[in-house]
Amino acid sequence: MIQNITFYSRIKPVRCAEFHKELRTINSNAIANYPWTIKESVRARNVATEGVFDCSVLGVTNGKTALLMHLCPTNLNNSNFDNIKTFIENNVKKMGTNLEAIVLGSKNFYQSSIDLSNNLILLMKKLKIPCSYLKNAMDYFDVLYKTNTDEWLISSYKLQHFLENQNNTSENALKTFFEKRIENGKRVC
Repeated sequence: MIQNITFYSRIKPVRCAEFHKELRTINSNAIANYPWTIKESVRARNVATEGVFDCSVLGVTNGKTALLMHLCPTNLNNSNFDNIKTFIENNVKKMGTNLEAIVLGSKNFYQSSIDLSNNLILLMKKLKIPCSYLKNAMDYFDVLYKTNTDEWLISSYKLQHFLENQNNTSENALKTFFEKRIENGKRVC
């Protein structure tokens, strides 16, 4: 048995057409949909969610399966972080070892949005799950995880504009679109 494997997912901004092409390959029960509470969380090989703005998205993967949560900060069902914490702890326990996480979203104009995102990041640290985050996006965006390539695809029309019209690299596009912090060797491609 191989010990101490670490997965280093890529974070890849993509054009909207590419995102929607990939989204069509994902089973509908592996898409976290509205009203964006823990009840709509999904765990599968490939997962996705759309319409992230002031919400927080948590993705946790072991390289074989992924847990994806899309949590709306204004939904009262998400106001008790202890419930969210218990749900996450129970699910990551089932996923085994060699986990890594990504937290996406939140907006600085809602305190509940900031708190939710920060609590997710702190929980990952407490659980000793390496975590990267991209916060305070300029616009709505969509997220998809593909196990076979170990990639988090991020898409929005504004991000697409940065990629196409300003001849930016993927990393520069993400820096422009998000308040960015990537750690753990995650690659932006």
